[in-house]
Amino acid sequence: MGGLRFSPGTYTQAAAISIGGVNPVVFLDGEGDENAVFIFIAGSTMTTSPLSQVVLINGATAENVFWVVGSTLAVGKGSIIFGTFLVATTVAMGENSKIWGRVIGQTTMACHGCIGVEIPMITSTECRLATAEPTSEPSYEPTSVPTSPKPELQV
Repeated sequence: MGGLRFSPGTYTQAAAISIGGVNPVVFLDGEGDENAVFIFIAGSTMTTSPLSQVVLINGATAENVFWVVGSTLAVGKGSIIFGTFLVATTVAMGENSKIWGRVIGQTTMACHGCIGVEIPMITSTECRLATAEPTSEPSYEPTSVPTSPKPELQV
């Protein structure tokens, strides 16, 4: 998915979803609609390479991004991703990785120096639930936003 720009909608991948490669940034473009909804369904795993990012642009919000993962979610070291994650089995977060959203895993959550942020907040190396609001919204402005290619996931 790296380097791709997604419009609101539902995207299904029969196998794994991966964010990484040469350009480990995925853009979710709300197209000016703050109620725009993005749903990504992975038949098996979802992985991010180290330093991967999901960037919300043009009104997209973390509250309206949903990831359904058929088995394991593995968030690479230093990655920053947004949304609600419904994970069938295990969630593994690498050092200094961040999730702005919610994570619901059926069996195991393993953090290795990660920072998970729920809205209000999941935080710290212990992956414990906290009630404090984030001190500030993250600011991830891409240097350039791709206008194409079209995503290869099925719509």
